[in-house]
Amino acid sequence: MISPRLILCGGVAIPTNDPRREKRRVLTLSSHGLHRNVNIRMEDVAKVFQKHLSPRMKDLLEIAAYIYTADCATRRNGKWEDEEATEPWHRDFHFVIPVRDLAFWQRKDVGDLIARIIGCLSDDHCCFDFCAANSDERDQEYFQFSTDKDWSLYDQDRVFMFSGGLDSLAGAVVRASQKKGLVLVSHRPVAAQSKRQRDLFNALKKTYSVPMVHVPVWLNKDGSKGKEHTQRTRSFLYATLGAIVAHSVRAKGVSFFENGIVSLNFPVADEALRARASRTTHPLALSYFVSVAERFEG
Repeated sequence: MISPRLILCGGVAIPTNDPRREKRRVLTLSSHGLHRNVNIRMEDVAKVFQKHLSPRMKDLLEIAAYIYTADCATRRNGKWEDEEATEPWHRDFHFVIPVRDLAFWQRKDVGDLIARIIGCLSDDHCCFDFCAANSDERDQEYFQFSTDKDWSLYDQDRVFMFSGGLDSLAGAVVRASQKKGLVLVSHRPVAAQSKRQRDLFNALKKTYSVPMVHVPVWLNKDGSKGKEHTQRTRSFLYATLGAIVAHSVRAKGVSFFENGIVSLNFPVADEALRARASRTTHPLALSYFVSVAERFEG
């Protein structure tokens, strides 16, 4: 296993003799300010969007972004262990993250649940320390507002995750064919993916005369943080983006469209085992996502 990491987020500083530093390499991440290396921006959202986001939801967005960036920035070990009997896959992360709703995030059941989700998706061990955030000045940096003052679609049954792949496109087509409104949410890590998502959305608008909106979310990191290609925690980020938009438009839930073989993690190749395969829609991962939603509502 590679050296354990201590991930200091959002400007958090701890003393050099803090025991959490022991035998850990330190990675510093921030989504705001002069030293920002995690970039978050939601595009084309109505100006009322920000008012609908609770402090707890804003925390969730940043937590997911920091987990995803730490994942990308930490390469997995390539040398097999125990005479090549154990795959050197897992990593050890200790996150220190400032939050607005400190009482909620310091609940043991909440922190443990987030750690279990990440373990399920990536086979990594994670633990979390949460501390009080200093201010909310950074919130404005996350939004690029459209000219609309309000949302055009409220109280939808679902929002739909829209990657630009065939599965998510098929789901959007089915929904539009049923003459129901579409709220599509996309993660845009790179410009090439942005163009494909935009072109497909425009094609949907031309083909179906139903109300639809598309919420693209740019979330990426500095080039120096792109060391690990597997990026299994992107599934948690993806679900978080859907939950945030669903919360804002008062939708009843989030829908993912995925190939059934992929969802159940049947090995499509010899090397596609455990978290080497995507678990975004694996039944266990989905049950964890539901558990998080239940705690947010409680």
